[in-house]
Amino acid sequence: MIQFGKLVFAFMLFTSAAFGKEAEKPLYGAVSENDDAPAELAHMENMIGRWAIEDWALGQDGEWAPGVGADWDFYYTLDGYAIEDIWVQPPRSVAVDDETKRTVGVNLRKYDPVAKKWVMAWLTKGAGDVQTFSATSDDQQLVMLEDKQNAQGSIRRITFYNMVGPTFDWRMEISRDEGETWNEVYRIKGTRKD
Repeated sequence: MIQFGKLVFAFMLFTSAAFGKEAEKPLYGAVSENDDAPAELAHMENMIGRWAIEDWALGQDGEWAPGVGADWDFYYTLDGYAIEDIWVQPPRSVAVDDETKRTVGVNLRKYDPVAKKWVMAWLTKGAGDVQTFSATSDDQQLVMLEDKQNAQGSIRRITFYNMVGPTFDWRMEISRDEGETWNEVYRIKGTRKD
């Protein structure tokens, strides 16, 4: 009887540990890219993970000024058919007086093999519309183009590049003449945290 009791106790420990691990599993995402997902999804596979962000904005004086930085986490979602990422600026490790001033946003990125382009959407916790982008990619870069003019009458082009190893680069350009000319206004350098 004692052996049976030990066996039951061991089984209870095992199952509670197993269920405890399952309970700790994130509610979002997928473990990896789905084998049936479009091959282009692999163009962003190096982005999967957690990133510390340095950023710079172009001032009205024409000088680049450092920003407050951010955390940017990428993971697979939609059963491994898409990529979701969460942007937090300033990073959670930086105290702010008013949490409503911390930007928290989410992107969904999915490749449409019929249209042969990425479709993307950006949404923040604050006021504002969902911003949508179309993008093209290869194994060197991903170039996003805003689908419509914003309230200021401009469109944005965002480029991820140098997406290999423990770092990546990113730039945002703005056009006020429907894409005839572009001006870079924001830069990011990402460094892998894990």
